[in-house]
Amino acid sequence: MKAVEFKGDLKLWQGENLLLPRIRVAESFGLRSLGLMGKKEMPEAYGAGLFFPNCRSLHGCFMRFDLEVWFLDAEGQPIGAPKKLKPWGMVMGPRGSKHCMEISPGILDAGVKGEWRWENNCCGVRTRKEA
Repeated sequence: MKAVEFKGDLKLWQGENLLLPRIRVAESFGLRSLGLMGKKEMPEAYGAGLFFPNCRSLHGCFMRFDLEVWFLDAEGQPIGAPKKLKPWGMVMGPRGSKHCMEISPGILDAGVKGEWRWENNCCGVRTRKEA
């Protein structure tokens, strides 16, 4: 399986089930720095939320609503259950986390089991490498 970068807008699949139709990758310095600060709700342009590559912690400074944060390994697979991020709070990823995503609470079932598959329009598909 060739490795690809997480870029643009992503889709999250599990088998044939589309879990997230769209999530925006926080690629730019501005989006990574400001994220959802000051927003009243998740902007429609971000789809389900924001995906932060190479990020192991998030803060809720100047946030106005709760979020659910999923920490992911280098292959984009979830590590443990999601964590709640409240306004002015902070969450840190567990050992082994490489990426994270912040989404509106309840979009993904915390009991989601099995391999996730990430897909974007510019780079193809990324899945866990076969053992």
